[in-house]
Formats: sequence, structure tokens, C-alpha cells
Amino acid sequence: MTAQARVSPEGDDVLHLHCDPRSCKNGTTVQLDTSEATFIDGESDLALARPLRIGDNPLSLRIDRPGWGRDEVVHLVVPVAFRIRADVTPMSSPNASVVIRVEAVSGSEVTLDGKPLTLDSSGMGSYAVDESSATEGPADESRVLAVQIPYVVVPKGAAAEKGAVTARVVVAPLRVDSPGAHAVVDRDRVLVAGRAARGATVTIDAEPVAVGPEGTFETTVALPALGERIVQVRGGTAALTARTVRIAVKRVRSLAAEARAFERQKTLGYDAAMRDLSANVGAPMVVEGELVESRASGHHTLLLVDDRRGCAKGPCKVRVVVHQDVTFPRGAVVRACGTVAQPFATPTGQTVLEVDADFVLQTKR
Repeated sequence: MTAQARVSPEGDDVLHLHCDPRSCKNGTTVQLDTSEATFIDGESDLALARPLRIGDNPLSLRIDRPGWGRDEVVHLVVPVAFRIRADVTPMSSPNASVVIRVEAVSGSEVTLDGKPLTLDSSGMGSYAVDESSATEGPADESRVLAVQIPYVVVPKGAAAEKGAVTARVVVAPLRVDSPGAHAVVDRDRVLVAGRAARGATVTIDAEPVAVGPEGTFETTVALPALGERIVQVRGGTAALTARTVRIAVKRVRSLAAEARAFERQKTLGYDAAMRDLSANVGAPMVVEGELVESRASGHHTLLLVDDRRGCAKGPCKVRVVVHQDVTFPRGAVVRACGTVAQPFATPTGQTVLEVDADFVLQTKR
């Protein structure tokens, strides 16, 4: 009888046993501690109740042959030169990572992802793969993260063994509808609202908030002092790795003064932005003109503004997205400060300039 140590897809230790089918006929059972398996055509996989240790593992296997077959105890020594596994537990920490943990016999040389790994005196070492970018930023759907790290292990006095350790996690969806990524307000609090996965736990600045059956959430966050602060929204489930969305919120005394400060930087006008919309995405822009239409939807307000800044020949209509509930009368003159967004296409195929507003205010004609 021979035994080979293997690892199941679930990460548990398994002994793959081979026995001459004439000696271990179908139905022969093998027992070790509380584990039991049955031979079929001389092969059996025995799931172990306890993991094997690094080095030599003396084992006593109880063989029970059917009928009047001879029962016996077989003594084997199963060597385990090394163990490599991917630990995804740190993916739930603020600094998300997959940690490759290695345990090998003393004197082994280990290379992970082409880099040598130093083992401590007990033969253990670890290698962290930074995956924080996979858990940062908004996402409307869950996303699969797959990691595959090649390894080479050279046990002392033995041939090199090569392979790859893999890990797979699913990162939860999380969207913040209000406020925008760079919000400016003149109040001492701001509404934070969005959607997470069904059954998710959501925290805002590490404080839990109520989540509806569909994953929606909303609460107010205090802004006790003037200036900018980062609001951290985090949401995940028992099965889905948590995602983090960070929102920069700036409280100011006056939106009008903030608008003047915003215009001190180089901003685009309508005609300049329209020359190459794709290239200008993310560029700062000020829109000012008459409000043609306003529509609210899920803590968003969509404004259609006939822009008069940098517009040589009107009408120059701009779609302004405000990540807050705002109300202005139709025909009012409004000023929006923000950045050029991806172009918006109408049902008729017309391309409309869209601006993602940091803030908007009503001005005089």
C-alpha cells in the first residue's frame, strides 16, 4: 500500500491511497482516527480529520476487508515537504490583500511570483499581494477577483517542485448616489445615500447604518467644522468581500465665494469642451445659464442648462448632474461648478455635453 498527501478543492488534507486490487477488493474500508473511506479498484481518498504536519508523518491505517477477508493495521510514513495556501481573510481588512502562507522543511528555498521568500527558523513565511484597488471605488455589480501566484520550492537535498497557488473572492457592489465624489455644501450636515448588496452590512465612518431589504441606505453625516473631510462608506456581506467608497465633502461659508475661488483655476467653456469631449473628461468647467428643465431621481437632480459661457453660437445646452436634491424654478439662472463627464447620448443619437457638478447655486441675471 502507498499513500500520497494531497489537498482537496476546499483546502483540506487528503490521503490518496493505492492498494493492489487483489489485496484490497472493492468494499475494503480504511480508517484513520475518525475518518473512513472505501477502496474502489484499488484506489481511495481518505479525508483527514487533522492536517498533516511538515516533515514525516507516521500513520497507522486500519484496513477492514469485506466478508472473511483479513483485517490488519498498516503502518506508513507520509512525508510532507511543504505547504502553500492562499489566505483571503485579510481581504476584509481596510488594506485588502491576499496573503500567501508558506510552511516548509528547514533549509528549503522558496520562490513566489519570481521573488525569493525568506523563511523563519521554523520554516514559515508569507507573501502579501496588495488587492486594495479591487475593493476601492463604486461598482454597481459584484466583481470576481482571481489571483494566481506561481511558486518554486526546493526542499533541502531534493528536487525542485513547481506549481501555482490560486485564490478567488467576490467583491460586493456598492454605490453612493449622494453626495458626489467631490461635494461642496454650505450646511453643517450632508445626506449620504446609496445602494449595497441585498443583506449587506453598511458602515459610514465605521458607524453602522440601517439597510433596506433591497440594499438601499441613507443617513445624515454631521459637518461640525468648515473645510474638507473624507466620508468613508463601506459595505459587504458574509459571502461578498466588503467594498469601500470614499467621498470628499467640503463645507464652506458661502457657495458664491467658493464659485469665485473655483473660477481662479483654468476652466473650460462650452465650445472648448465640445471640441474633444472624450479628451476633456475630468477637466474643470463652469456652466452658467438659464435653467431649461429640471428632474429629480433618487437623490440626483438633472438640470438642463442653456450655457452662455464660452458659447459662440447658441443654444448651448448642457446636462448638469447634481448629486443632491436641489430645487430651482424653471427659467432661473444657475451656475454649476464641476468637471466634464462622459458625453451623454440622447435617444435620437445627439451628443450632449454633461458636467458632474460639485455644487450649484442660483445667480442673478
